[in-house]
Amino acid sequence: MRKMPVAVLAIAVGLAVTAVAWAAPKLNFHEAHAHDFDPEHNNMVQSGWVAGLGCPTTFSYFAVDGTRKTYNNPVCSDTMDKKNDGLLMTKSSPSNDIAAAVVELKEVKNTTNTFTEIGFDLRKPAPEKTDNRGSQCGNTAPAFVFVFTSGPPVVLPCTSATSPVSSADTSNVNDGWLRMRWTGSALDAMQGRTLSAAYLKFDSGPTGEVPPSDPNGGDANPSNFGVAVLDNIDINGQFVGNGPPPNGD
Repeated sequence: MRKMPVAVLAIAVGLAVTAVAWAAPKLNFHEAHAHDFDPEHNNMVQSGWVAGLGCPTTFSYFAVDGTRKTYNNPVCSDTMDKKNDGLLMTKSSPSNDIAAAVVELKEVKNTTNTFTEIGFDLRKPAPEKTDNRGSQCGNTAPAFVFVFTSGPPVVLPCTSATSPVSSADTSNVNDGWLRMRWTGSALDAMQGRTLSAAYLKFDSGPTGEVPPSDPNGGDANPSNFGVAVLDNIDINGQFVGNGPPPNGD
């Protein structure tokens, strides 16, 4: 079975392209709704915000030596996230199954923007995104997909992001998280266009990734994991790091 094109997936999850006949409002990104594209109801994909799974918020705790300590993750702590939510995205079926975990980014529709940065934080113990340890980071998943009122969509796969090391993390040990960012020329194809939808997708399973240019071909940068944990989704410095009400913070 061939991998579903991103434009078709956008329609399938209710993010159809619509024409805009009025002045576009400003971006007001503030919610990320997790759901699944599972047309055959095989229960092989899942996405959702899970308390305790996110990048740790500043907190104090009793250590095994009997003393009280304070911890602050050097990469991505969010003091507003009281439940320490993390975004779980997983696929258990083969990569060429069209099913996908999907997270819809809300309050972006009909906005025309100058994009300065796009990103998320990825749970991964190594300072290199290509390391197979921890969350999968590949050529098709996880990936941002931006759909516009005209022209082709823009897909930003995990492997194309930069992962700057936090200046506070002088040891180059990231305490289990990488900050993934797209800036500058990586966003050129998005500038000045009116959005009709934006979402994160995870459509790569444990069999490895199938390149979009060769949907029946071999694996590309496989981790054979099929799971990623994300936090702090970022669009132009507007962050979402927990689920929507009533279950989010």
